[in-house]
Amino acid sequence: MSLDLWIVMIYEMKMEQLNILLDDIIEDIAVISEEYFRVARTDMLDDISDDIAKNADWARLLRGWICQMRYARGTQEQDADDLHTAAKGFGTDENVFIRILCSSTKEEFSQICDIYARKYKKTLRQTIVKEFSGNSEKAFLLAHDSLLSSVNGCCYIIRDSIKGIGTRDRSLVNVSVLFRDRHNQPINEVYMQYGSLAKDIKGDTSGWYKKTLLQMWKAQ
Repeated sequence: MSLDLWIVMIYEMKMEQLNILLDDIIEDIAVISEEYFRVARTDMLDDISDDIAKNADWARLLRGWICQMRYARGTQEQDADDLHTAAKGFGTDENVFIRILCSSTKEEFSQICDIYARKYKKTLRQTIVKEFSGNSEKAFLLAHDSLLSSVNGCCYIIRDSIKGIGTRDRSLVNVSVLFRDRHNQPINEVYMQYGSLAKDIKGDTSGWYKKTLLQMWKAQ
């Protein structure tokens, strides 16, 4: 990971691209926070908190993600049941989703998802799509995907950057620069859940921009 690039991105863009903070920095957050303070002479969480809505679900998830304390709890079955209960009936208990997303290890979260799918005949991802909308849906989906595997989270950011009308170029450039070295081998296969990465890049970009992205991700 290019730590200097992370710091510049957070310091200059803050909320505009902080969704990328959710992907692949579970083990690196303490190092990034320390380096941010060294460069900016301010606390990273304080700066982020100043730039985001205080009570929005996605904002509370982001703050919890940054302050995360992950440990093996051995409560996968109960966590799956709690998530189901939190999404059942009228309204959603977002605090349950935030607690489990921000405290589960990757290994236990994968098991939670397996248990959830087996017991309730639908995936946790499908439940998130149903229960959340807008920025919250994007943030909770990215947290879900990133916990399952960082390459899944990377694929989600790319897909979200290029789907629909127009292309979110800044997000697409940032995720490509930050993650291509780590994920350019498996990403084409993992991205197939959305379709062809090469086809999506070709359909939403042009010229040297398109050629560079295709080369960076080795997309054919």
